Amino acid sequence: MKRTIAIFPLLVMLSGCTGEQLVTRRFKSMQWNTKPPHELIELEAIPIAPPSTAPPESVPAILSLSGPVQASYIEVAKQLKELKKSEDLLNLLIKPFPKNVPDAEDDSMADRTTINKLIVLSVTKVDAVQLAPNDFVTTADRIAKLGIKLECKEDWYGFQNWDKLKTDYVTNDLGKVTHESSASFNAKLLPKLSGSIVGDGDIGVGRSDKINEELALNERVINFSGMLTPKKGVVIQQGGIGRDLEGNTSIVLTIKMDGSTVNLMEFGKLINDNGTPKKPADISLKIIPTRIPDWHKGTDGVILKASADYLFRHVSKGKESVIEGDDVVTLYKGEVTAKNQVELLSPSAYQIRSEYFDIKGDEDEVVQIKHDSDTHDLAFANSDKSKVFMKWLTTCLEQKQFSNCIGKGANRWCLIYKSHPLRQDDVKHLFRSSSINAQ
Repeated sequence: MKRTIAIFPLLVMLSGCTGEQLVTRRFKSMQWNTKPPHELIELEAIPIAPPSTAPPESVPAILSLSGPVQASYIEVAKQLKELKKSEDLLNLLIKPFPKNVPDAEDDSMADRTTINKLIVLSVTKVDAVQLAPNDFVTTADRIAKLGIKLECKEDWYGFQNWDKLKTDYVTNDLGKVTHESSASFNAKLLPKLSGSIVGDGDIGVGRSDKINEELALNERVINFSGMLTPKKGVVIQQGGIGRDLEGNTSIVLTIKMDGSTVNLMEFGKLINDNGTPKKPADISLKIIPTRIPDWHKGTDGVILKASADYLFRHVSKGKESVIEGDDVVTLYKGEVTAKNQVELLSPSAYQIRSEYFDIKGDEDEVVQIKHDSDTHDLAFANSDKSKVFMKWLTTCLEQKQFSNCIGKGANRWCLIYKSHPLRQDDVKHLFRSSSINAQ
């Protein structure tokens, strides 16, 4: 018996989704254009004094308490015998709480050569720029990378520190991608029988497979990174998918000026409340070493120049969707200078920092103050302090309380003029004089 079997296999059918490529791709196509036909961003730098915490003495005690406790505090305060009038109660409430720990003394070294500033760097895209015929900058474009530079204009000051020494990374959440794929296989056998068996038959085999995949997407980029040298600071920012760098960046800078140390006199109270001069023996003296900036004539002050290198991602096709995978992209690399220079210290403010005040005589001889072998020029931090000292000295002379020595015991200092103790006749020749460390 002879049998013939004919087999007709069917096609294997595979199907799957590929839409996730639009999400995971950075662009559809990309080309470089090293220089844009027009500046695509603007940079502005604004210096601001860093916020400082108000001293505790400026905070009234009543304001540090909650509402119910404030009421209780006032009721207790009313019972105090020292309070005679309502004004006394008000004066008590505006005072701070007494401290269990005494205030620390002032720092032994003062420094006028250091400048701390908060600088706000504002970066904006330029609107309505035409990069090609009928191809304008739109909201689909973004700043992909920024390198903001700050440079010292002159050599006598430089960067000392800032708050961008550590690289700060950020992770952008790009959502999730779901991928579904399936495959099926079908085969059918149609045997034709002959011989003693007459007729047709069917033999079928089928199989189907289905796979579901889910992928969480994210991108790690540089939020801030910095490089600092004495004359230049660079802040680097990196964009990412859907992350535009347009906006504000703040930097806290410390600038150090060249200078030298001058010993400045800090006297205790010289004039009593009734206007009479304090006795010379009762006056205290503190000598404060102070860093004074060197004076540079004709300077513009402390100035920083700000500029930025940028990479601009322009979308010429595909801007209708928020998905970047279908974008036809042109990358422009450019450089822009800030609209304004960053003035950290004006010429007049710089001069004030560079000045101190001596007491001199007709022959430009400086009055000195001496304790044992320790001798210093009689120099003051500002004009007001030198003025108060001269008022005290002349008033002592008028009221016959003059003495060329101040303080007593181990804190006794003597005034010296022209290498001899200051005499009464010398006082009428003395005047206040401004001094600077000229360069």
